[in-house]
Amino acid sequence: MKETNEKEIDISDVFSGIRNFFTKIFFGLGRILINILFFIKTHKKTIGFFLVLGSLGGIIYSIAGKPFYYSTMVVKSNDSFLENNIITKILDELNIMCEEEDFEELSQILKISPEQAKELRKFELEDEKQVTNLGTYYNKYFKVLSTISDEGKREELLSTFIKSEQDNIYYISASVYDASVLPFLNEPLAKLMNSNPYFVKKRGILDVTLKESEQKIYGELTKLDSLKRTLTQAIETNDKNMKSGSNNIILGENQLYNPLPVYEKYLTLYNDAISLKKQIFFNENTLEVVSGFAKLKKNERLNPVVAAFSGGGLGMLGGMIFALFIIGMKKFRDLKLTENSEN
Repeated sequence: MKETNEKEIDISDVFSGIRNFFTKIFFGLGRILINILFFIKTHKKTIGFFLVLGSLGGIIYSIAGKPFYYSTMVVKSNDSFLENNIITKILDELNIMCEEEDFEELSQILKISPEQAKELRKFELEDEKQVTNLGTYYNKYFKVLSTISDEGKREELLSTFIKSEQDNIYYISASVYDASVLPFLNEPLAKLMNSNPYFVKKRGILDVTLKESEQKIYGELTKLDSLKRTLTQAIETNDKNMKSGSNNIILGENQLYNPLPVYEKYLTLYNDAISLKKQIFFNENTLEVVSGFAKLKKNERLNPVVAAFSGGGLGMLGGMIFALFIIGMKKFRDLKLTENSEN
């Protein structure tokens, strides 16, 4: 019984310590807040002046600031080695040119005129879009999903299918000062990314493998095509002989030779050749534009109310810093005067 009481006392001490800890934090934060409010009240004229000045500055900036247009393009990657940081690096380089107003270089890279380059503001790689229309994906993969009875596993597989498609989709946003420039950026941006040295190197390695496979398949197709013609002629000849009363048949090692496997093999290789041609085409185009930048009519502009609050907040912070600076200067001056009087 004594041991139980000791344990209960120990637990109460623990809770008491936790309560005291949070109480000290709460009162500590309260004291800091009170000191800040007292400081603002003491220097309300200085801080108020900066607050009003910041709010007015924000409103003027929102009204007088140059409006811009914002649009998004969707690109699809045909390669698994594409990474977000590579696209981000390419866009960052363009943004640096925009900030430094290097319009000549921008115009050469994006194949647009220097006047159009002056209208560029910023490029960004957006986060992945959330999939909302699950029904579209479910219908697309219905045959596979319908074979799974377990609902949990079915949903997991559907998520895997969606992720595999979303992993190859990228959303690139552009903000410009002239909406007429947007349509001219679609293909140049895709070509710029396709010309990235990393992509070019990877494509070169894969291209060699694909073309070697293509040559091998076409070599096999040529042989099969020759054999196919021979078999066709033999079948036609045999058909004529059977009509004339002859019983000659196509033989292979004294057995009836069935030509169907040759035709099936030929069709299989032919389909493989078409598939390889698609892979070679996609390999030459790492990124393809799915949906380009739209030419917009409505521009984006900073909301005056938001600008006023933002400017006021910055102004208030600036006023507090200025007030602290004045206090520090006064204390420094008083210290110097005291030292001079002592001397």
